[in-house]
Amino acid sequence: MLLEQLRRSWYDSSPAYARVAITSTFSSHSLRRGGAQWRFNYAPARWGLQVIRWWGGWAPGEATGTLMRYLLEERAKIDTYHGDIMNPLLDPARQVVQSDGQNGLVSKVGDITRLETRMARKLEGVVARLMADMGEEMDRTRAMVREFTTRMYADPDEQSDVERERHQQILQAIANMQIQVDSQQRSLCAATSAATTIVGTNGWTPPGFNGLILPPSASVQVPDHSPDIRIPVVPSTALFRAAIREVEGPKTLRLRYSGDMITGERPPIPKTWTVRSYVLQWFQGGQHVQHPYPLREWPRDWLHNKTKEDQQVWVLWRNREVFGMGYEYANEGSTVFTEEGFARFEARYPATTVTGVLSAIRKDLQTAGKIKSRQRSPKSPE
Repeated sequence: MLLEQLRRSWYDSSPAYARVAITSTFSSHSLRRGGAQWRFNYAPARWGLQVIRWWGGWAPGEATGTLMRYLLEERAKIDTYHGDIMNPLLDPARQVVQSDGQNGLVSKVGDITRLETRMARKLEGVVARLMADMGEEMDRTRAMVREFTTRMYADPDEQSDVERERHQQILQAIANMQIQVDSQQRSLCAATSAATTIVGTNGWTPPGFNGLILPPSASVQVPDHSPDIRIPVVPSTALFRAAIREVEGPKTLRLRYSGDMITGERPPIPKTWTVRSYVLQWFQGGQHVQHPYPLREWPRDWLHNKTKEDQQVWVLWRNREVFGMGYEYANEGSTVFTEEGFARFEARYPATTVTGVLSAIRKDLQTAGKIKSRQRSPKSPE
């Protein structure tokens, strides 16, 4: 009791030393809110909302949720204006003083960022495993199709009508199956319209089946029966392996003229305001400051038209292509940048602005029949 009286006297004497008028004791709302602010936001073992509600309920004349609402508003203001500037990553050994664990503990920006990173990595792993499993299933399905096809077309006279009909149903069902690959509907087997109908030595063709399940580009001889019957080889699982590579990282592309293989995302086109830089970006790359790769070498996969950003990149690329065509036109088709060639280019197109040179080049190319009009961005890669 003595300690309690001493504590209250200290609280009451503090305003006196600060020359603050004493209208009430300072052991109620203001003190409770001040202590709760630290324990809710900054303490090593922070208070959860249930504890804040209990603590605020002791303030005379206030609802039990008032203090909790104050602190939530303060947390929102801190995160809005300051974020986790003093503590971007919280101590991983997080604790909360309440009976039901993490329930009610407000997350900070660092917590959410780490959670998003972990979820993204797990999702990538799941997709990669799923695509690998799908490829294995496709291999097994193709082996089954090969076996059925070999038996079905080897000698139809040795098969019963029931067995032949069952084989036809299975093959037709597989041919009609659809899978989603690269945003296109592809049949499990190649389209029958692109195949050649199998005809045995006796001229028999399975009814209701108008073509091969697989393309006739690759085939294998069946030595057991008739040498005239050719069974197509099932395509490899390249589509699925490509899908796995898409998940695991950027795919490998080939430069258009040099044929070099490159791996990585599409680099940005540096901004420039001079005619010379426009021409250099089209012809030169590598160690040059213009661009990692000459723009004339860009793979078509980098010039697709799916998003607004893709369209903007295509416009920049197309403008530089026109400058490259103008350089070739002024130098009798030369695709090698030289100072002498650029001097001839400047002599033919003396305008000092990029817009003026671009307009003059387009007029020359239209007159020569090399372009018809200002081309629009392509809908898909060539």
